[in-house]
Amino acid sequence: MSNNDVQILQNGELPPAFYCYGTRDPFYDQFLANADAVEEAGVRVERLQLDGRLHGFGYRENWFDDYDNFLTDVFSDKGGNAMNKKIVTAGRLLENPAYDRCMPDL
Repeated sequence: MSNNDVQILQNGELPPAFYCYGTRDPFYDQFLANADAVEEAGVRVERLQLDGRLHGFGYRENWFDDYDNFLTDVFSDKGGNAMNKKIVTAGRLLENPAYDRCMPDL
């Protein structure tokens, strides 16, 4: 179970989040609901959806490069550009406007 209360998530000062999930995972709907709530709370969210995959797909699905690119982008950015939301789904990257709040200095 995840916390999907947007107000609580807003108060949590969460860092950018990367979600990687398979469409046949029994927790698929929970991943979507939590990612939506985190995103609504103003947190940068990147999603990688693996079509037809079950839970526990591990390293064989070649998601490490996407995660590495996400982390590289998050930790290399010093300002508002880190809040640009990127969603990867079915092999397409969707760019969306930057968010208002910036990631705190690490």
